[in-house]
Formats: sequence, C-alpha cells, structure tokens
Amino acid sequence: MQSVSAEAVVIKQAELSHVTRQIQSLKKIIVDNQVQSANLQQQLKTAELEIGKLSGQVIHLTQALAAQQKILDTLAVTQQETQLKLKIQDDALAHQLRAAWQLGSQNQLKILLNQESLSAANRHLMYYKTMNEARAKLIMAIQQNLTLLQATLKASKAHQQTLKKLLAEKEYQQKRQQRILTLRQGLITALGSQTQSKQQQIDTLLANQQALQETITRLKQKEITLTGLPFNQLQRKLAWPVKGTFVTSYGSLTDGSNQRSYGTVIKAPTGTPVHAIYSGRVVFADWLRGFGLLIIINHGNQYMSLYGRNQAIYIKPGQIVRTGDVIAATGNSGGYNNSALYFEMRQNGTPINPAIWCR
Repeated sequence: MQSVSAEAVVIKQAELSHVTRQIQSLKKIIVDNQVQSANLQQQLKTAELEIGKLSGQVIHLTQALAAQQKILDTLAVTQQETQLKLKIQDDALAHQLRAAWQLGSQNQLKILLNQESLSAANRHLMYYKTMNEARAKLIMAIQQNLTLLQATLKASKAHQQTLKKLLAEKEYQQKRQQRILTLRQGLITALGSQTQSKQQQIDTLLANQQALQETITRLKQKEITLTGLPFNQLQRKLAWPVKGTFVTSYGSLTDGSNQRSYGTVIKAPTGTPVHAIYSGRVVFADWLRGFGLLIIINHGNQYMSLYGRNQAIYIKPGQIVRTGDVIAATGNSGGYNNSALYFEMRQNGTPINPAIWCR
C-alpha cells in the first residue's frame, strides 16, 4: 500500500511539473503576443502618421495645381485678348499705309507750293500730321502688345513647367501613400488575428479607453481661459464637426459587447473636412492607440472636444482655432477599415453626450 502511494505521488509530481511547464509556456506566449502586439501598434502608428503626412502633402499639391491652372487660364485669356488687339491694330495700320500710299503722289512739298488754295493746303498738311501721329501711336501700341504677348507666352511656359512638376510630385506622393496603405492593411490584419476572441476585443477596447483617459487626465490640468460665450451656455447651439451618417451614438454598445461608447461615430467619405465645434486651444494633435490621428481641443471651463480616426491633421498643439475652422480630414486611422470620424466631448475629464450640445 505504501509503495502504491509513493508511485501515485511520483505521478502527481510529474503531472504538476507538466502543468507548471504548460503555464510557463502559456505565460511566455502571452508575453510574446503582448510584445508583438505592441510592435504592431507602433508600426501602425508610424504608418498612419506617414499616411496623414502624405495626405496633407497631396491636398497641398492639389491646391497648388488648382492655383497654377487658374494662372494658366488667366494667361490664356490675356494671350487671346492681346492677339485680338494685335490683329485689329495690324489691320488699322495696313489701312493707314494704303491711305498714305494713295496720297503719295501729292507729297507735302507739292501741296505747300500750290498757292491756289492756302486753306486747302493747310487742311492737307493737318491731315498728314494727324495721320502720322496716329500711325506712330498705333505702331507704339503694337510694340507694347507684342512685348506683352511675349511676356505672357514666357510666363505661360514657366507655369506649364511648374504644373508638370507638381503633377509628377503628386503622382509620386500618391504612389508612396498607396504603398503605405497596403502595409497598413497588413498590420491591421496581423493585429486582428491577435484579438479574435471576444474577451481579447474587450481588453483591447478597455486598453484604448485607458490610454485616452490617461491622456485626458494629463491634458485637463492645462486649463485655459477664452473670450466669448462660456461653453456651458452652448447647449443645442453647436454644429456637428462633420456631415455624414451617424453609425454609433453616445452610450450605445460597442461592437456587440457590453462596453458602452463614450462618443459618436459619424461615417463620411475619406477626406471630408472636419470642423472645430467651438473656439479653443489645440492641446493634442497626434496618433493614439485605438483612436488613430486624434485632435483634442480645450474650450475652457473644463470642456474638451475630441476628433479621432482622421486621415490628416491640419493643426498643431498650442494653436488657437475658431468655431468652424477646418482642423482635419476624415479617414480610418487607428486600425479601422471604414472612413468615419470618432467624436467625443468631455467635461472635467468625464465623457458627456455630444447630442446635448450639437444639433
């Protein structure tokens, strides 16, 4: 009996050792996954920041192209008008030359020597003088318009070269953007494979909210005072930051879990302008896990507004913005697939319902 008990102890110890090794192996897998997830998040951050930078450059190039095209259109009109003036002036000069040739047989000396009619001679001389002055003015006007036409053609050629360079630069930046977008999609797929279970998804959401809360706690200490109507008097007076379709409202369940949303998700096409709901100071304009390219504006009196998942950010921390200013463009940064704006409002660091304030 004693020998059997000893054997059982040996078996139990072996099982315990096996379980211990399994636990250690699982812990290592968990740590490795956490490290890999952190690395993937960092890569996603780098990729989406670069996409935001490139998106801003593409928008700037698009605006520059439009400005160059406008200049070229103006130069084309100037060229057409100048060429028309030159044609009219050339025709007028040709008419004057024909008239002068027809009167060539009656030169001025012959008219002066003609004593039969002094008044007629004076009229002929005055006519010659007027014709010569008109011809001189016409020739000067033609020369001026030729100079203008040459300058216009030269400017047009220069702007066409600028336009060509801008188009090439825009195409290059768009190709770079597309390569990084492909990389980003791969990172999202890799991250998704690590958060397949419902509990892992909930843990990720909680971690994202914790990261945001820590950021808010740090930022809300920097209270500011702004002129204008106090924020607490603006209920139902503010416009939503973007026009689009509301897909998630404040307090609704997130992705079928029991976690409530602290903000509102407004679906809008990529690149849709995002507006500041009210004047304030930008206290955050960077990438944050789960929220992508995020902007936080301090409106004073402990009120803040948050704008996440942007494709591009147009403002910098410390900058003062006014009501309605375009501060960003909608996108899907933060690891999302659909273009939308995540919008949130906070009072003293606590989430509040944006629908109470915006209409």
